[in-house]
Amino acid sequence: MKQFACLCLFTALTSVAAIVDFNLSPPGTDKAVGVSPLNEVPPATNSVGSGGELPPGIFLDTNTRQLGFAIGYGSSAGFTDMTGPATAMHFHAPAGPGTNASVSVSLVPFHIPAANPANGGQILGSVILNTNQFNQILNGLFYFNIHTAT
Repeated sequence: MKQFACLCLFTALTSVAAIVDFNLSPPGTDKAVGVSPLNEVPPATNSVGSGGELPPGIFLDTNTRQLGFAIGYGSSAGFTDMTGPATAMHFHAPAGPGTNASVSVSLVPFHIPAANPANGGQILGSVILNTNQFNQILNGLFYFNIHTAT
């Protein structure tokens, strides 16, 4: 079962920039800011877990298609704890607001659990997107979520 999700990653793109910065559910785009069970489709009613970006955030190099990410969740990263340790975490695509999609990028290899995994962790790393993924993320069709056994 999905713990929480963000419907979309939104861009702040300029025509000359080679680096595109993304935000997880910025204010006014979803039911809650950042990673929240309220942004799950349908909203998760059995969780209060939360998370969000850590410096340097989520960014895409448009020249190399490299997607970098630094995401934290649970009390170990300054957020609220989920219903238990994370069992999976992914970027999903293609999905517009209010819809679900298949896993596009597994983030399990980039997961660093807290000393007590029930207290959350961090997801740090980068991947090279294929052409379809690159176009999907630039069109706001990516979302992120974390799963627990609950």
